[in-house]
Order: sequence, then C-alpha cells, then structure tokens
Amino acid sequence: MTELKNDVNGQVRIADDVIALIAATASEENEGVLKIPNNIADGISEIFGKKSVSKGVRVSVNEGQVALEINIIIKFGYKIHDVAADVQARIKSAVETMTGLSVVSVNVNICDVVPERKKDAPNQPNQPK
Repeated sequence: MTELKNDVNGQVRIADDVIALIAATASEENEGVLKIPNNIADGISEIFGKKSVSKGVRVSVNEGQVALEINIIIKFGYKIHDVAADVQARIKSAVETMTGLSVVSVNVNICDVVPERKKDAPNQPNQPK
C-alpha cells in the first residue's frame, strides 16, 4: 500500500492494484490498443474465482514516486511508436491526477500485433449450381 496522507484526520492509503487498474483503464482508452494480456498468475487466480484487476501492469512505488510497466497488444495497422507514446502519456496523466503521486516512468511492452478480425459476410441463400 502506498501512504499518501498521515495527519490528525487519519491515513489515506492506495493499494498498488488500484494504481494498476487506473493505468490499465487509461491504456485501453487508446484506439490502437487491442487489449492488455493477463499474465499466468492472473489466469490461475481467475480459475479459483479471484479476478485480477492489474491485467498485466506492474507497479513500483518508492517515496511517493511511481514506476509502471505495462504489457499491451496493438491492433495491426497502427503506428506502434505513436500508440506506445500515447499510452505512456495517458497513464502518467491518469495516475498523477487521480492519486497525487508522481509518475517517474511508464515502460510499455508491446507483446503482439494482431489484425482485427473481419466480420463474416451475412448468410446468403445457396445459389443453384
């Protein structure tokens, strides 16, 4: 847990999973991001009923400074560098705005580039041969 405030009114703490969720949500706002892959541990925990909110995001907090690492899958046809730069900016802005913490780095790992699936043509009646 990251402690933000400790005064006469009490303490405010933010779980690393909350920071990871903010980062994941911000990255998915980019049109070029297809999805954030879950890691193996997340898949196992989901089998046992515990759903992971971190979705492939690693969070490291040290003295109010946050370093993030995120894995993403990009849609084919988008400029990888542009998508990654936009994801970095969105995550930095969202985490800093919502938590008040300083984001020192956002490392983006491109795990895959996947073409979008074309929708099947509507069923047409069989033509006589």
